[in-house]
Amino acid sequence: MFMSTLSVIEGLAINMLFQDPRWFFISTLIVVFSICLHEFCHAFAAWKMGDPTAADAGHLTLNPLKQMGLVSLLMLFIIGIAWGAVPVNPQNIRSRWRALLISVAGPLANLFLFAAGWISFGIAMNHSSAVKPIVLEVTLFLGLINGVLFLFNMLPVPGLDGWAVVQTFFPKIKMPDNEVLKGIFMVLIFAVIFGLRYLFRFCQIVMLSAPFFFAVKSLPDDARRGDLEKAVLPVHTAYWLAESPESAFYRADGQMSISRSEKAAFLAQIPLNDPEIAYCAQYGDVGVVTLQDKELKQPCIAYIMLRKEDGLWYIDETLDSNIFPEKLQSARRATPLPEGVTLPPDDTILANVRHFLPQGTVIRALRKEIKYNGRDVVISVDTVLRNEPPKTVNFLLEYHDGGLGWKIFPPEK
Repeated sequence: MFMSTLSVIEGLAINMLFQDPRWFFISTLIVVFSICLHEFCHAFAAWKMGDPTAADAGHLTLNPLKQMGLVSLLMLFIIGIAWGAVPVNPQNIRSRWRALLISVAGPLANLFLFAAGWISFGIAMNHSSAVKPIVLEVTLFLGLINGVLFLFNMLPVPGLDGWAVVQTFFPKIKMPDNEVLKGIFMVLIFAVIFGLRYLFRFCQIVMLSAPFFFAVKSLPDDARRGDLEKAVLPVHTAYWLAESPESAFYRADGQMSISRSEKAAFLAQIPLNDPEIAYCAQYGDVGVVTLQDKELKQPCIAYIMLRKEDGLWYIDETLDSNIFPEKLQSARRATPLPEGVTLPPDDTILANVRHFLPQGTVIRALRKEIKYNGRDVVISVDTVLRNEPPKTVNFLLEYHDGGLGWKIFPPEK
């Protein structure tokens, strides 16, 4: 049984030792364990089927020195190619079906590890905010390498388990015994080795599809109706856990969202392991929400939310918390002031205005122009600064729901 790692495709395996020592040892351990389990299952199946040859030779073990040998291990460390083999005596096998079980026992072990890696990776990716990146890497590589091992070993090429399977169903096929045929089969083996790139690509596609099967498939409509404050966390969770284009369902524009890997990369950059609402303001069917981590109390992601005709809330866009899009501004200005809200007194307004004026500025007059249902107030102040002519400076006073209240903005420069 032969094996080739990704490093064979991209370069010498030993290069990884200097580029990323931690990952070199982790990936090497996964490869060694996978090969040793493959060979152990061959030996165990042979023992159970009446052939004690491998068992007597000490192959009922996961010891890599026994299952792979020192040369194979060194080749794995240096160039990324390794192999293993267990002795089998066909004369001890009573039927071809027992021989078939012995032949497929190793690949089935790799298929089991592939399934374990595929399921683990799919589940872990759907909880990526609570899972360490090393877990995602290990489960991905566990499934990837064992998927390749299974497909590679099942190829009908002499020296691989797939050839033994072919001989079980077609016993008249024999190993080539003339030099020409042997040469042809050697070329086929090398072609398979260099074709590993495509096996890896195929298994990579299969592995990256795993999160889709474990994604949040639906969200109860009740959680998305009513007030924005009650809907935002369920929508946030479903959007980031659902795979494209499923998560487009949670977007108002219906556009396909970013891929699962892009989501994981984005979430890994923001401290949002346990989200809570830092700020939430609803203006009719439009709202803005900022989320923060419960422990760090650091706002890190903001959404503009829309409630559509079906009464459900959708993410309209993800944005920097400092941006206030025009659609949200229009909705805010169209919403009447909450009952009981009044303008701050003039002395409070003046105290805030002075923060934006040069020291020593004298304010001679203050005027207010109320706009947009009282939510926006243009504050005009006549100022005089020594050695400068008098001038009028305009400020904007806005009222925001969600706890921000009145907020004054300095004049645009």
